[in-house]
Formats: sequence, C-alpha cells, structure tokens
Amino acid sequence: MNTFVPLKILAALCTPPASLAVGVVLALVLTLLRWRRLARVVLALAIAHTLVLAFPPVGNALMGYVEGRARESERRAPACCYDAIMVLGGAIKVAYPPARPFPELHDGSDRIWQAARLYRRSAEFRAVEDPIGLQCLTDAAAVAYAAGDRSAARSDMAHAAERALARGDIRSAAMAYLDAAWIAQEQRKPDRVWDLGHRAELLAESPLLSENDRSAIQRRIERVPGGTRLVIGKRVNG
Repeated sequence: MNTFVPLKILAALCTPPASLAVGVVLALVLTLLRWRRLARVVLALAIAHTLVLAFPPVGNALMGYVEGRARESERRAPACCYDAIMVLGGAIKVAYPPARPFPELHDGSDRIWQAARLYRRSAEFRAVEDPIGLQCLTDAAAVAYAAGDRSAARSDMAHAAERALARGDIRSAAMAYLDAAWIAQEQRKPDRVWDLGHRAELLAESPLLSENDRSAIQRRIERVPGGTRLVIGKRVNG
C-alpha cells in the first residue's frame, strides 16, 4: 500500500496553520455535542501548538535536526556518480497559460541550485569518455537555466561543449556551443555570442562531420538570435 499521500496530508494537518483550523473544527464539533469543557481544552491546545511551532527558535531547531540528518546522509553517500537527480516538490509552480505563462519559483527553489551542483559534481568524477558526464553537464545547465542562473547555465553548456569535443563528438560540441550562445544573447553579451557562435562555425567546417550533421549545425547557427553576424568592435562576421 502506498502511504506517501496519506502521510503527506497528515503531516500538513499537524502543522500550522492547518493544525489550528483542525483544532477549531474539532472544538466546534465537541461544542455541538455539548462537551464544552473538552472543546475549550482542544481549542487552547490548538492555539498553543500554533504559537509554539511559529516561534522561530523552535522551527529552526526542528529544521536544524532534519538538515543535520540530511547532511550526514550526504557525507555517507558515494561521491560518484549520479545517473539521475530528483528535485522533490514545491520548488517550481508549473506554467498554466494564459493566467501563468511561465513557471514560477517558490521559497524552496534553492533545492534546484543544489541539483545543478550535484550534476556538476557527478560530471567532475566521471571520466571524459563517459557519455553520462556530458549528460550531467547539460542537465546542470538546464536546471540552472530553469532557476534563472543564466551565467551558470552558459558556463555549464560551454564546459559540456569542451567535454564533447574531448570525446570527439563534434556535433554535440557545436550544439552545446550554440546553446551557450543563445544564453549569452539573452544576457546581452555580444562578445560571448560571437565567441561561442564562431566556435560552432569552425566545428561545422570539420571534414569529420556527416552532411546531415553539418546541415543541422548550420541551421542552428542561422537561428542564433543576432547570430555570429553581430558587429562587435573590429570583429565582423558575414
């Protein structure tokens, strides 16, 4: 039997402010049953429970214990390697067009940054020839981008391109450079757009590419916003 959902609901009802609402409802029911003294006791306990748990030192102490257990588990975990990282709920409010066209971050969104950190850590521990290391870097970039950290996302994609190039995967390297160029364009960093896009153009000329791969890279280059055709100082391309 799957107990996750019932336990999740029970935990929510046992913590403020839901616990106060439960106490009030229970007190009303007891009052209707003419158990007024017990109703007053229940209501007083509900109010006291809410006030105690709402007191910052109490909340910090309880969270500190849980966080300490989590850190201890992390220290005992093997350093390498992660094939997948799950970010448990509450970090992102999903898009719901037209009322909410884009995802929104919650107060618990710091766990997204931690997921990106774990992906980078996994890539560091993996050999260059391991394709999962490349996937970890691209996942780190995607997670960082979703969290709004464009600089980290661009850096992750550039590192992914370098890793792909070290493996001899020219197509993946060029595509990663172009993804980084898109992010640089969003950041309004034309120098980085030119540099990253130019690297992709050089890779597109490699004789080791198939015609299909070369065409795919060139189509992406043409769709780079502003492309490498930006005029930047003395740099002119196209």
